[in-house]
Amino acid sequence: MSKFTPPDDIRIAALDQRLQTAHYDLMAPGRGTPWEDRGSVGTLTGFFRTCLRSMTHPAKLLDSIRRTSTPTDATAFVIGCGVMWGLSALIHTVLWYVYLGKQHGVTIDPMLFWIAAALRSVGFGVGAILVAKVATAIYYRLIAHDMTSKAPQVLAYNVISYGLGPSLLALIPVIGPLLGLVWIPFVWLLGGVKRLYVRGISTFIVTTITFVITAGLGVGVFFLADLVWTLITNGAVQS
Repeated sequence: MSKFTPPDDIRIAALDQRLQTAHYDLMAPGRGTPWEDRGSVGTLTGFFRTCLRSMTHPAKLLDSIRRTSTPTDATAFVIGCGVMWGLSALIHTVLWYVYLGKQHGVTIDPMLFWIAAALRSVGFGVGAILVAKVATAIYYRLIAHDMTSKAPQVLAYNVISYGLGPSLLALIPVIGPLLGLVWIPFVWLLGGVKRLYVRGISTFIVTTITFVITAGLGVGVFFLADLVWTLITNGAVQS
């Protein structure tokens, strides 16, 4: 029997409705991320594999999330990303210390320096965790209106959290943190399009707004904390 093809000027209402109301089960569990399988592959291996996959195959990573209805695994992964930023802060603070000493002959109080380095490292680590919370609240509130298939905020939290995988790049001196800050919103953008099935232009706008606000808050808090520390210690620098 030959296949029947309706003429162009004839529209089938049932077919049109089915095409227009196509929905996806966004909460359907995937095969599991390497981080979710850390019990079998090891914590460090699962973390690094997840970070690398977020940079090389972000869409596949986000689609493979198994525990879509709980934030537990995502939060643990975010903590790991926070550790990366904390270590990055420590690395760059030490590099700055060496640079001031060798290039400009500046003497810094060692005790105050290491206290400042420790506080900055902890601050960056905690800051990464707070970024996931704040970014999710902004991202979901803006993008929920354009989601064809509705999903709870926890799914957006998972997307934002696993999107922090490029934080691994922050360990690379100087250029690493900048690369990470460029790569992270790119993963969020793909997450909106490929995982939440939202139009590209809408996701681009939402991602841009989310990143600008969270980055602005982060920079503001950093400079405020740095100013307070300078006032308390009088700079802790002797030339």
